[in-house]
Amino acid sequence: MFFAGWSCTVLFIPFASDKIGRRWIFLISIFFVGVGMVGLYLSNSVNLTISLMFFEGALTSGRTMVGYVYINEFLTPAWQVVLGTAFNFVDGTTYLWETFYFDFINQHYFYFSVIGCAFTFAGLIGAFVYTPESPLWALKVG
Repeated sequence: MFFAGWSCTVLFIPFASDKIGRRWIFLISIFFVGVGMVGLYLSNSVNLTISLMFFEGALTSGRTMVGYVYINEFLTPAWQVVLGTAFNFVDGTTYLWETFYFDFINQHYFYFSVIGCAFTFAGLIGAFVYTPESPLWALKVG
């Protein structure tokens, strides 16, 4: 359901960020990802969990795709290559590291996941306070 949700928004969320700006789409996506994480912790229903996974996937377009473009617009072209490589490496290997962790280290996910949720909200607060709108988007719209 996560990937189904992502597939449903992959065409219009990045397009919307070109029209209304990247900052607010990114911040709203991060906020609701955190809300969805908390909802998953509190869920006792399979149907609610499936719905929240779809919801989390739908927000991934704003979180990863818009976020990637947003951060790149603050960097010089040389640093865009470095960041792009690091970003895609970390994002792509996250699921691999989680698999190894759960298979070989520990199958209790709660504390491992709470750390991710805490970083989500800390990143949201930091981004809300310290990051302006994308400079390239601001130049584009005048």
